[in-house]
Amino acid sequence: MLNVRFSPCGSRVCIIKIFSYENRNPRGIIQNPNFEQDAPFDSLTQLIFSMDELFDEIGTPQRTMAPRGFVKEAAEARETKPGEPVMATFRVDVMFRQNASWQGNLIWLDKKQESQFRSVLELIMIMDGALQAEKKENVS
Repeated sequence: MLNVRFSPCGSRVCIIKIFSYENRNPRGIIQNPNFEQDAPFDSLTQLIFSMDELFDEIGTPQRTMAPRGFVKEAAEARETKPGEPVMATFRVDVMFRQNASWQGNLIWLDKKQESQFRSVLELIMIMDGALQAEKKENVS
């Protein structure tokens, strides 16, 4: 008999709220139904690792390759200020974790724009383009 584990459909979806973006370094929170509370992040690295650890915990989307590295250390995050204005809000739906990367959809909720990504690098570049555009729009 197969041991099948089901996860709710929305488990792999994260809402990312960006509070600031200085020197291409995002700071904000991650929201997911599996988190009891919002998960703050102070860097791009913390954002990616927090999401990857969440997917490992809930078992979806499943990893097709074991991660490589020396030592895995937990990232520390500082709390965000309540009521801080949100610069941008993204919905990230990671469909697959294949070839040591992620594939899925990114929706910029504020602008109602959607894009697909085939790797974490592509996800980062799409978010960077949106945040750079938002910064220019707010300066003008």
